[in-house]
Amino acid sequence: MIFDHTPSVSVIMSVYNCVRYVQESIESIIGQTFTDWEFIIMDDGSTDGTRELLTKVCSDPRIKVYRQENVGLAKSLNRCQNLVKGKYIARQDADDVSFPTRIAKQVAFLDMMPEFGLVGTWAQWTAEDDTCLQILDHPIQNDEIQETLLKTCCFTHGSVTMRKSVFNEVGGYCEDFVLAQDYDLWLRIAEKSKVANIPEVLYTYRKVKSGISCQRYVERLKYKELAVARACNRRNN
Repeated sequence: MIFDHTPSVSVIMSVYNCVRYVQESIESIIGQTFTDWEFIIMDDGSTDGTRELLTKVCSDPRIKVYRQENVGLAKSLNRCQNLVKGKYIARQDADDVSFPTRIAKQVAFLDMMPEFGLVGTWAQWTAEDDTCLQILDHPIQNDEIQETLLKTCCFTHGSVTMRKSVFNEVGGYCEDFVLAQDYDLWLRIAEKSKVANIPEVLYTYRKVKSGISCQRYVERLKYKELAVARACNRRNN
């Protein structure tokens, strides 16, 4: 008899034209000390060989690869979310790396702290040649994050693990946000639950010059301002 196992954690990733780094990113999830996971990968219309590489490297039965025409990050991640089975949703970006104990430590935190809906980690920000540029040591306590979040983003997107119930409650990623969709999501989740960061570097955020954050920096700032304006409006009402 075959049993349909329900994993504790669903890792979600949207990938678009990231053939240089995506294998390392996937292997960092396969190498986690916490093993009760599924990995949902959405190929968002890649044209650079990513599709073929995913076919070769995703042999682990816990990994499920889906393909679609290019629709952008927010829509892709929402589609991933519609496929998950776990009670926790962990993000992973295609050009980044999770340290081996990242998910284990986040699951332990959320298991012990039911009032928290989201937990990130500190991260190291690296150049394309893996030179460390900065340690992203975001605030760790809920009170400080709640105060700071209306001024600046307090989480490295790919490092975050969330409760699926809270993610669903706030409606997932807002698909109107072409950029800064993560910041908007954190603001909405923080209105529903406590949030935190683990004060340990457990994630590598790679600064890729061809990445959307680098190429459209000014536009991203405008979307961040919109996210804050909407948050203030919700809270004032």
